[in-house]
Amino acid sequence: MASTPRAMANRALFQAFINCYLREFDSGHWLSSHEALDDKKNSENSFLVLELPFSRFSIVMEVAYYSVVGCHHFERIFSKPCNLIIDSEWAESDPLFILQIIIHDIYQSFRSSIEGSINSDNAIEKSKENEIEFLARLVDSAQVMAKFISSRSYDDELYSVDFLLTEQSSLYGHWLHPTPKSRQGMAFWALNAYSPEANGKFKLHYFSVDKNLIKQGSVLKHKASDIIKKDLHSTVKLDIPEHHFLIPIHPLQACFLKLQPWVLELLEQEKIIDLGALGVEFTPTSSVRTVTHREAQWMYKFSIPVKITNSLRSNMRDELEDGMAVERYLRKSGFLKENPSFGIVDDPAYITIERPDQPNVESGFEVILRRNIFSGEAGSGVVSILALAQDPLSSGCDLKVKSLLQHIIFDIAKSEGRTHKAVALDWFSKYWYCSIEPLILLYDQHGIALEAHQQNSLLDISGGYPRKYYYRDNQGFYLSLTHKKELSVIDEMSAMSDIFYQDEVIFEAISYYIFINQLFSIVYRMGADDLVEEKVLLIKIRELLISIKSKLKGVGLYFVDHILSCNKLSYKTNLLARVHDIDELHEGMERKVYATLNNPLHSQSSVTSIEVLDLGVVTNFNDKRDCYAI
Repeated sequence: MASTPRAMANRALFQAFINCYLREFDSGHWLSSHEALDDKKNSENSFLVLELPFSRFSIVMEVAYYSVVGCHHFERIFSKPCNLIIDSEWAESDPLFILQIIIHDIYQSFRSSIEGSINSDNAIEKSKENEIEFLARLVDSAQVMAKFISSRSYDDELYSVDFLLTEQSSLYGHWLHPTPKSRQGMAFWALNAYSPEANGKFKLHYFSVDKNLIKQGSVLKHKASDIIKKDLHSTVKLDIPEHHFLIPIHPLQACFLKLQPWVLELLEQEKIIDLGALGVEFTPTSSVRTVTHREAQWMYKFSIPVKITNSLRSNMRDELEDGMAVERYLRKSGFLKENPSFGIVDDPAYITIERPDQPNVESGFEVILRRNIFSGEAGSGVVSILALAQDPLSSGCDLKVKSLLQHIIFDIAKSEGRTHKAVALDWFSKYWYCSIEPLILLYDQHGIALEAHQQNSLLDISGGYPRKYYYRDNQGFYLSLTHKKELSVIDEMSAMSDIFYQDEVIFEAISYYIFINQLFSIVYRMGADDLVEEKVLLIKIRELLISIKSKLKGVGLYFVDHILSCNKLSYKTNLLARVHDIDELHEGMERKVYATLNNPLHSQSSVTSIEVLDLGVVTNFNDKRDCYAI
């Protein structure tokens, strides 16, 4: 059983990667314990067999926990080369070694499929570059995860129900991503200072900037520049030229910006003045690039020169205005008052620099001001779905170690004198009514769909049970064309053509974000923790979806019918995106990274069929190749 931080990290990385692989490439061949190979018959677990024809390797994985929604746990891993002359022996194998073989097999499969086609030489050379890039991110993710696990192994704060502490607790990362902790662009020496998982703290880097270069916006009584000045001057008295404004920047981004020729020119002209690190120390939240400190009124969301999961994390110019406009509409619509258990962490102001040589494009100085509604004691009891659903800090296959959610359920059950299952079912219902149901109602009533994935979804569980849900992200809005006239009462929204979509497209996106990413993570967590079987929760979700239909009158009704009756759900193919080195946020490729997998909520599913449901492979690799930038 894995015990060292490196072994624990490799196991967790293997679990995340293989579950992606099973969904996106090859669902494998399942064996019951009595069908397994002779030297493994001492196990009561089932086994999963993968054949890698291009690498000439066979892999057998012992499945410690089978997940209906696709987050299986794996224990022992065996492999052997497939040689037609010599019959090799099965050998227990290192997880990272197996992942390297699988990655090579994926690329070999692609190169074989295009060999001899038009421009195949260029495509093959590009695929070799992508393979090296993927391997680099894989190793980076393993190293970073091991570092965090090593530093936090005996940290009781991992199980604290507190906004800031749980923002720093995601040691394993994205459960639907093959390299969940890759931080490409962040040097290893910088991890302690700038990573939430390492309890990083640092001062912001400030620039004094000529007013003529500034572009800013605010829906508040005060400008962003006034808020920033007041925020800094509460701790530091600073004299800057009268015609200048202050801009705080993440230290990593400041280093990047000071290497840009146009910035160096403005620094030389003193239109930009480098003030260095100032003020109090801030702490990164789980997104890494949004920072806060416990008593601050404002968080700052920065661009940083780091690729996290699939994308370089940058604030885009159009998104600066979008978040403010949508938040203004929500408050004007009355939806938040009508649904007091549902809230938005708003981003009401921004500031940036207009590049003299390229106006109206991202300069890298884009800063978003996010209201810190969790400052001080207000953060007590607030936790992200990501933190709740994360596997406990263990070998990855030891189901006896409690997750944060299991700790919470056990505490409630003890205080109420009830069974864990009864409490878990009640907890799940309260979670549904303050999060999933309002998300569907918002889309139905106002045509606003949110990318409400685990990391962007916060719950107030200060009383044990969920009582309020908060959504955070000024980049995650989809507006329905069906509601465009209504939404255009806010002038800025009428010009947002790039975030208005046909409802069929919106169905695809929020099927993934709300159901597969967020809701199914809670289903998996309760199942893996032996609180409530996954199949029982899937049946409950169907009942809740049927029940909510009486409250729906528009696009939300069609969406619920889609979820209940469609035999496929849209899924974001993070592994395929990584294979092709796609940054979907920066290449106009976001819709290209979606495919479909079998829907465990499909109306034809019964208790029996759900129990043995195979989520299947989302797409055939070769069928999908034309959709990607090879």
